[in-house]
Amino acid sequence: MLILKTITRSFNKFPLPYIGIILLWVSAILIVHPFSNLPFGDEFAYIKPVQHYLQTGSMKYTDWSSMTLILQVWIGAVVSWLFGFSITTLRLISQAFAVSAVLALYMNLQIIGTKRLIAFLLSILMLFNPLYFQIGVSFVTDIPFLGIFLWAVYFMLRYFETAANKYYVMGLLCTIAAFFIRDVAVVLPPAFAFALLLQKGFTKRTILLSLVYILLLVCCYFGWRWWLANIHGLPKNIDFSRNRMLETLTSPVKIASALSRNTIYTLGYVGMYCVPLLPIALLAIKRYFTRSQLLIVGIFAAALCIVILSINKVYGVLLTHVWDGFTISFNSGNVYSMQNESIPYVTEWVKKIITCCAVVSGVCIVLVIVRYLWVLGKNIRHKQLPVSVIFLAGILCIYGILMFTQWMIPRYYLVMIPFILMLFYKSTEDLFPIIGPVVRNSVLGFLLAVVYISFSFVHDTFARHRAYMTALDYVENQCHATYWDIDGGFDYNSWKNYYYHYKSTPDKNWWWVENPKFVLTDGHIPSMQLLKVVSYYRWYQPGFIGYVYVHRNPAIP
Repeated sequence: MLILKTITRSFNKFPLPYIGIILLWVSAILIVHPFSNLPFGDEFAYIKPVQHYLQTGSMKYTDWSSMTLILQVWIGAVVSWLFGFSITTLRLISQAFAVSAVLALYMNLQIIGTKRLIAFLLSILMLFNPLYFQIGVSFVTDIPFLGIFLWAVYFMLRYFETAANKYYVMGLLCTIAAFFIRDVAVVLPPAFAFALLLQKGFTKRTILLSLVYILLLVCCYFGWRWWLANIHGLPKNIDFSRNRMLETLTSPVKIASALSRNTIYTLGYVGMYCVPLLPIALLAIKRYFTRSQLLIVGIFAAALCIVILSINKVYGVLLTHVWDGFTISFNSGNVYSMQNESIPYVTEWVKKIITCCAVVSGVCIVLVIVRYLWVLGKNIRHKQLPVSVIFLAGILCIYGILMFTQWMIPRYYLVMIPFILMLFYKSTEDLFPIIGPVVRNSVLGFLLAVVYISFSFVHDTFARHRAYMTALDYVENQCHATYWDIDGGFDYNSWKNYYYHYKSTPDKNWWWVENPKFVLTDGHIPSMQLLKVVSYYRWYQPGFIGYVYVHRNPAIP
């Protein structure tokens, strides 16, 4: 207890949280060593436009992406021009944005009244979220977007607090900058307008500020679309996403299906990402809910678990994205790996239990927040509502409405997590002074487990990548193979075989290499000639060694 009080006093006197966040991130990078000069996942779709811009001086999208991306490409091009183009250089940009986003989250938590130590711990929960840490060392758009978007939120919260025009202007500029990385920044203006008009009423000033904010973002959006259409045509995924959204909105059955599907997925993802908050959420539910309400919550959570376990499609997606997606046990992206990679990490029942726990955690956290917002709206007159809470809840709700028609992949939920953390604190603010040692130790235990998982998964991802690079170097230099003779999996094939003019999106068949001479997999193929085995150590399972197998296809001369 004395140590805790000493730490708290130190946090209140010195800028330790800011220094601590930066040092923890730098230390994590040095420990995990997340470097390899080969893209993973969707990275190629954001790296290739930078490469094209450096070579030609013009912007060229891949048909894979549907993001605005312009600012990220320009930043990547400038940094590459100064220090040389490489995948590692571009990833360092994302790492800087990752720290920026967490610092902004910490400052936002401070604005809404969070104590410094609690704000620091919530920020660390975000920083070392397994998905955030993994995406934070890649060049996809999610982290650079958050690194600017959360600063826009911060400046607008400061404007609500001080009414100083400089904060409004800075928030507006940050919103525009965030928009030119990902267009979902459009959720900020309507949330700002709603909160401002609710706080100040309909005056000339509030109406003008709201309209300027909204119209500027509308102009940015349609200006970007016009520019794309007139420069080189819209990337296929942009029209595909828009058409899918319109198709869903025009069908009541599809609306109901999208709502139910994304509700379950949201609860699962939020629960997994914020699992250290579960002990506090359970305490809040026990304190705030009546026995009959607790019974309803229990029945609802049990019904969701039954649905998840009984409907294979729902369970399969949650399992893939919530559990297997974190283990970084990606297949190599070719048919041979899919047939042969079958390393069991845990039993199927353990996976089912963890998946259900994630959903229960999500139910508890979301219910605590919903209950808090309901009580505020019911018991307090509008003009007395805390405008910061209205603003944050508005952003979260509008983003959810905007995305509910989409097929939500895990990293899309990263935008929601900072706002869930802030609203969860406000929902349980009165509980923190009375939290006992059992709950506190449970939270810290979960947090340490999350940090370990985060470190392990990111280390294993890049260790596997480096092993693949060693194997590819052997095939290219020792076997004198060209890239169209090699099926090196999704990461290698997407980097080497992607062409801007391909027509198969969204089928994405282009990464399969037909009749390859050499095949790289994570499991041995008995029907092929084994040329080389490259090993790498995994942290996720201490003592477990992963292997990359280089095969020669005897069917191809």
